[in-house]
Amino acid sequence: MATTINTINIGGVDKEIEDTTARNSSASAVSRVASVETEVSALSTSLGSEIQTLKSRVDAIADLPSGSTTGDAELIDIRTGINNFVYTNAGNAVRSQAQGLNGALINLGVAVGKPAFPFYEGYHSGSVGSTISTRANTSTTQRAFTSAISKSDMPAGAVIKSTGLVHFRLWFVDANNKIVGYTDAFQTEYTIPTSYNGNAYVYIYIDVKFTDDSNMNVSYAAKNISISNTGNKFSYKEPIIINGPIYLYSANEKIIVFSASTTRMQIGSTLISYTADKKTSLSIGEHPANLWYICIDASGNFYLRYFNELTSDDYCIGYCYQNSCYASSPYIICNRPPMPKIYIKQDIPIYINMDRLGYKIMPTVFTSTTGSAMKFGETFRILNYYNSNIQYDLGKNTIINQIPNGTLLQNSYVVTNEKILMVGDSISNRGWLQRRIKQHAPNVTFLGSYTTGTGIGITDYKCEAVPGSTAREMIEAGSHINTNYATYIANFLSGQVPDIVTIEFGLNESSASEYFSYIQLFIDSIRAYDSAHSRTTKVYVLMPFERALSSMVGVNTYNAQRNRILAERQCQLWTSELTDCVIIPTHMIFDDKYDYNWVTSTAYGYGVSTQVLTDFVHPSEVVGFNKLADMIYSYFGV
Repeated sequence: MATTINTINIGGVDKEIEDTTARNSSASAVSRVASVETEVSALSTSLGSEIQTLKSRVDAIADLPSGSTTGDAELIDIRTGINNFVYTNAGNAVRSQAQGLNGALINLGVAVGKPAFPFYEGYHSGSVGSTISTRANTSTTQRAFTSAISKSDMPAGAVIKSTGLVHFRLWFVDANNKIVGYTDAFQTEYTIPTSYNGNAYVYIYIDVKFTDDSNMNVSYAAKNISISNTGNKFSYKEPIIINGPIYLYSANEKIIVFSASTTRMQIGSTLISYTADKKTSLSIGEHPANLWYICIDASGNFYLRYFNELTSDDYCIGYCYQNSCYASSPYIICNRPPMPKIYIKQDIPIYINMDRLGYKIMPTVFTSTTGSAMKFGETFRILNYYNSNIQYDLGKNTIINQIPNGTLLQNSYVVTNEKILMVGDSISNRGWLQRRIKQHAPNVTFLGSYTTGTGIGITDYKCEAVPGSTAREMIEAGSHINTNYATYIANFLSGQVPDIVTIEFGLNESSASEYFSYIQLFIDSIRAYDSAHSRTTKVYVLMPFERALSSMVGVNTYNAQRNRILAERQCQLWTSELTDCVIIPTHMIFDDKYDYNWVTSTAYGYGVSTQVLTDFVHPSEVVGFNKLADMIYSYFGV
């Protein structure tokens, strides 16, 4: 029987204890004990039949022929779950994953105070019975919203709270996205119901706004929303990360963990270290989970846990919700591709912009006997600066960690009379890239079934690029390439075979998956041709770069361009999963201040005008395109 102490006698006077937390904890503990007793009773009831089932299975195993490697191998294989986690035995593997599918014990994968769902600028609209829709923010309506949240991720009884300037509205919809109800007023605390006004629902959407209706700050909004489910909350551990970095991102139906050779962390009393860079691909597949936790074991191996599989023995470095990754450690870089090896040709500068990169870096030294690395704002200009490392800068003088693969290497390959096929959209069509490459290597020849300069640019070269096109439109059946490289060479290149192929897309894509699939299909077709003709074509894929971040002039423009930038960043992550090609890290080179065309035309106020971009998609001809061409040329031969 539990005893609760509410008063204490001091000097003959009864004093009331004001520690309400202690009282609540005591009451909660009693409640949890009762709950556990109920669960144990239920489990013991079913244990008898389960033991009989297990006995039958053991008897069947005992009847296997001596040395039956097929049966033994199958039993061992059962231990490996869909999430690549190896269970202690086959029975645990089956039961744990069945529990995950049923979701019977724990329904909420979000602990109190941890960020739960990504927010986007804009808001929902609609009426009961209509299909829910989203709208862009205006000058008078400033909000943020989540995408659909399933009831399994936010079950009845969960409590959503907001702090600071944030308050929220909930929308309840059915399986067809028809609205069954919504909270009329914006809330600061709300308990999720089993049904809304008697109407069953399948998904929940959240809208937030500031109490003073000021301009929306998505980051602030996300940090001031918390969700808890005190009845079914679980616990897990976090490793102590001593050194990094670790990259965490989702692409191609996988969660990718890229840990550097410098990564160090402590799991309980065990120190984990790596002797080399390590890339781990964890398949999500078609598992119905939206919320995955990325865990690490005592051997330094990463594995996934579906949220209701987590136990207090798991060590989590972060989680992934709807293809976006999150982590609390500054040593973990989320949703950005890892820093690659960087190749430099003699007397051709390379640029790295930290805004585009997504994190801070620092060359190991700024000068060497052969060259230098100069810093202009957030951009480094690196010239003749070889065989040195780049470091990840946490902003602390005592903690600077080496970037995995972040080595500056000299490329001494001499480009002579190669035939080059440039495939892509308007970036490859304008002719400015070809002109600059020709300045470095006058004897190269450009191939293609199109002429450069469609609409804008110069018409001096051949290419396989059309302005406004996507990877699918240029590569699918019915296009010139027609998914068959051999046929394309015969029909459109008059039998001339390219020595170098560059592939550049990303600015017009709406699907990273489709973008990835068609580019990989094209690369595979090239490799099939190479195999049949005993040759090796050098294939280079340009990492998609974002449109100018400074294009955010005007609220409506901001929202439209923000969505495009998110799509471009997703294509970057999927590009990192392409095979049989060299990826050129062109996503990190542009600086809005120097590489785009600006005009002074917009009134800021108080008699002051500000500059705006005339074209926030395409870099400037003289600076931006030359910088891009220099980067491409520096990789030729790798």
